[in-house]
Amino acid sequence: MSERSIRFGVTDHKGHRAATWKCWTQVGSGKKDVYLTCRALRGSVKLSLHESGHWHVAFDANLFPALFEQGAEPASRFAGKWDKPVPLIHGLTLACRVHTPWYGVTVPVESLDGDVFWIQAPPQGQSIEVAVFLSEADTDIADWPGRRSMNTSLVGSFELDGGGHVWIVHHSVPLVEPSLPPASAPKYFRGAGEEDLYEEGTRAVTWGDSSDGSVVFFEGPVLVRKNP
Repeated sequence: MSERSIRFGVTDHKGHRAATWKCWTQVGSGKKDVYLTCRALRGSVKLSLHESGHWHVAFDANLFPALFEQGAEPASRFAGKWDKPVPLIHGLTLACRVHTPWYGVTVPVESLDGDVFWIQAPPQGQSIEVAVFLSEADTDIADWPGRRSMNTSLVGSFELDGGGHVWIVHHSVPLVEPSLPPASAPKYFRGAGEEDLYEEGTRAVTWGDSSDGSVVFFEGPVLVRKNP
């Protein structure tokens, strides 16, 4: 089955980038389901925005049995569940956002992938926020979402089966660090362990929900501290 997709990432255009992301929909399925994943996760985890309004972040159903050692897997492959939020205006919903902080553009790269829409890294103290909007078939979008109200720039858009569009935009916003609780009993992928957390260049993808109902991702390098 074919798909419509957009890939995006943040770079300083000086030999470094952050993680890249992919947003897509299946063509010919007859459904308006939309998916988003951080490509560094290699398809193991993705956000699913189902037409039904039941959304979730989950491990891939086919990969899940092989991702963890037997007995060490999470209780469920679902890592977060949400209901589709109320539209911002008639027919236009802010589905999710991806934040890349100014200090997150650290992955060395000799050349940039030409299939990726590259966004200029933000100044110190700022994050690049990439926002994914869903518009209904009966909604007339004269311009891309947030162009005037949020000073956004367009990454791209694609049509959904049966009508409607996905719109992806970006802008720079003040940095807000995510607050994470201590992990007392973390789960590790098969073949990985605690020692891997302390390797140089460790990065993390975190997620949660915002007060406006959208799903928010935060990606960047991390400093791991072990509790005494």
